[in-house]
Amino acid sequence: MGVINNNKAMIDRPMWEQLSFAPAVGTGGSNFVDDDERYVYYYIQTSATAAQFWRYCTWFDCWQQLATPATQTGTVANMMYTKVVGGQFSGQVFGSVYLFVGNGTACYFYKYDIATNTWAANLGTTGIPAAFATDCYLMYPGVPRNNYETTYHSGVTRTITTSAIASAGATTISVAALPEALAIGTILRFGTYNITNTTAVSRGATSLTVTGSTEAMKAGTILTCSTGAELCLSADSLAGATTLTVYPLQKSIPATCTIKVEKFAVLTAAAALSATSITVAALRAGVPSSSTAGYYGQMYLVGNNATVVYRYNIGANAWYTTSANSGNPTIAAVTGAVGLGCALKWLPAYSPDKLWCLRGGATSSVYMYDLVTNTWATETYYPSTETFTTGTMVAARGFNGKQGSLFIQKDNTMRIYEGVPYRNTLVPQLYQWLYPTSTAVVGDKSCIIQSPDGVDFYYIILHSSNAFVRCALIDS
Repeated sequence: MGVINNNKAMIDRPMWEQLSFAPAVGTGGSNFVDDDERYVYYYIQTSATAAQFWRYCTWFDCWQQLATPATQTGTVANMMYTKVVGGQFSGQVFGSVYLFVGNGTACYFYKYDIATNTWAANLGTTGIPAAFATDCYLMYPGVPRNNYETTYHSGVTRTITTSAIASAGATTISVAALPEALAIGTILRFGTYNITNTTAVSRGATSLTVTGSTEAMKAGTILTCSTGAELCLSADSLAGATTLTVYPLQKSIPATCTIKVEKFAVLTAAAALSATSITVAALRAGVPSSSTAGYYGQMYLVGNNATVVYRYNIGANAWYTTSANSGNPTIAAVTGAVGLGCALKWLPAYSPDKLWCLRGGATSSVYMYDLVTNTWATETYYPSTETFTTGTMVAARGFNGKQGSLFIQKDNTMRIYEGVPYRNTLVPQLYQWLYPTSTAVVGDKSCIIQSPDGVDFYYIILHSSNAFVRCALIDS
C-alpha cells in the first residue's frame, strides 16, 4: 500500500507553533546561537548603532534580557557558543558566547561569560580586514555536543589501554595497539583521582580548602562531590593548591567530603590504526587547554565575499589567516568567495575532521574542509539547482547521531531543505511556513534544540519580524 498524504497537521505535515515574540525586530546583523541544551542567545541589532542581547528559555517559552556589549555597531554579525566541560548543572549554565561584528569600516570581537553575565572588552581583530561588510559565519569545532567524555569519532565510547604509567604533564603515552585511527584534537579520558575538602562550606561559598590537589586544573573544570553536589572552578588551580576558587556553590558541602577529578588529554598529532604511542598536550586534570595544537581551541571565520579563512586561537587570543603566523600552520583558502547567505558548520557525526561550508552569494556551491589535511573539496550533491543568498539560515541537527544533517531555510522563502552530506542530497521538506515573510536580512536566526523528553525542535525567527516559531522534526 502506498503512503497517503492528507496534508494533516502533525500527521502528514509538521505543525509550526507560535512562541513568545522576540523582544525587538532585528535588522541586518542580528544573530542567535544555542547552548545545545536549553537556551538560545539572541544578539538583536536594532539599528546600525544600537543592539540588545537576550536569552530565550526553550523549556518555559520566556525571554530574559542580558548585558549588552559596550560597542554595538554593525551590519553583519555571527556568534558561537563554547561549552565548559560538564555544561549545565544545578540549574546553572557555564560557558561563553563569542560575537563577531563588522560594519564595513571596523570590526569587533567580544566574549560573553554566561555565569557572570558580563562581556569582556573588545578582544581585538588584528589580522582581520576592517571592511568586513558582506556576510560572515563563525564556527568552533570543539568539544562534541553532550559527549565530552569520549573520543568523538562516532559518539560511541571506546576503550584505549595504556601500556605504561603516564604521569601528569606527560606528552607521550604508550598504549596497546589502537583499534582505530585518531584525529588531531581527539579528547581522551584517563580515569579519575580524588581530593578532599577539609572544611565544611555553605551554599553560596566561592572557595574550598582541600588536600590532595596534585595536578593543575583549568577554570571551568566540573568537580563532583561524594555527596552528589557539583562545583565549577572559576579560576585556574595550580598543582599542590590548597584552595579552590569556584562559582557560588548550589549546595553546602560537609568537611572531609571526597571530590572526584577527571583527567584529560588532547591529541596533538594524528594516530594511525594499531599505533602503540600517542602524542598529547600535557596530560592533566580538568578541561583540555584551549591553546593546544591541532584544531581544538580554534574558531574559523569565513565570509566578506572572499576566499580567505580566518582562524582564532582562543588560548592565544590571536587571529591567523592564510599566511603562516607564529608557528601556526597556513590555512587553505576556500575554493570560492563566500558571501551573502553563507554558513559554516561542524559535522562530528558525519566526520569529526570536517567543516561544511555553504558558499552563498547567489550560488549553489557547497565545500567541505578537512581539518587534518587542511584542504577544501567541492561537494557534488543532488539536486544542485537551488541557489542561496541573503536571508539563508542553516541549523545543524545535533542529537542522536544526527549532526550530519543540516536544515537550510532558503533566502526569505521559508522553503526548508535538509542537507545530508553522507548521501550528497538536498531534500525538500514539508516544514514549510504557510504565510509570506518580509524582507530578507543578513544573519542566521535558526537552530535545533532537543527537548528534555527527546524531541528535536527547529526554531526560527522570521525575517524583518519579531515572530518566533518552532516545529517538531518528525522522523519518517
